[in-house]
Amino acid sequence: MNSKSLGVFFALAVLLVLPLWIWYGWRIEPENGQIAILLKKTGKDLPPEAILAPGPEYKGIQEEVLPEGRYFRNPWTWEWEYARMVDIPAGKFGVLVRKFGKDLPEGEVIAREGTRGILRDVLGTGKHRINPYAYEVKLYDDITIKPGHVGVVTELTGDDILAPGGAKDASTGTGFLVKEGAKGVSPRILKEGTHRLNPFVYAVSIVNIQSQRFELSGADAISFLTASP
Repeated sequence: MNSKSLGVFFALAVLLVLPLWIWYGWRIEPENGQIAILLKKTGKDLPPEAILAPGPEYKGIQEEVLPEGRYFRNPWTWEWEYARMVDIPAGKFGVLVRKFGKDLPEGEVIAREGTRGILRDVLGTGKHRINPYAYEVKLYDDITIKPGHVGVVTELTGDDILAPGGAKDASTGTGFLVKEGAKGVSPRILKEGTHRLNPFVYAVSIVNIQSQRFELSGADAISFLTASP
């Protein structure tokens, strides 16, 4: 085989092998109900104490995940793994806990932008594409208010009107009720139905508001004096 024929042979071999290598070596194909988690092997080093890569230009686990579909990534640059989507069943809701970011200021519970901790918003029933390296999901039962009942809401976070230096204008001026954004009993009332409130942000007490009928007889009977004719 002369050099020209050898060159043609290698060219044909590359044309045949390259598509197969890309198809089997580069292909990322999450199935229904799956996500793909990406890890960058090249790029800038992670900032100190960082868990996730701030962007694709950094090495490490990427926050963004790939949903169902077909993708191609160079395996010299990327690694990946598959994980199940978070499936929240009917009658439940989810609370997200962010695992990355700066520490919260002392005494705070709810995460701010760029901090780790509990997120205020909740996840409803269904499947969610949540990166397990970035977030933990805690499940809680829906709050069900039956007919003849209401839910009294207590805010667990916000300004403390009883603390020194607390918000002066946090009270509604009506008993122990507080304005939005302050700790304490809220004027907000949950009516009959299903509600999803973050239990780290709100506490709900269910109160029976149905009229009660009492019959007093025997030893419990009450005698009333009457005027004699």
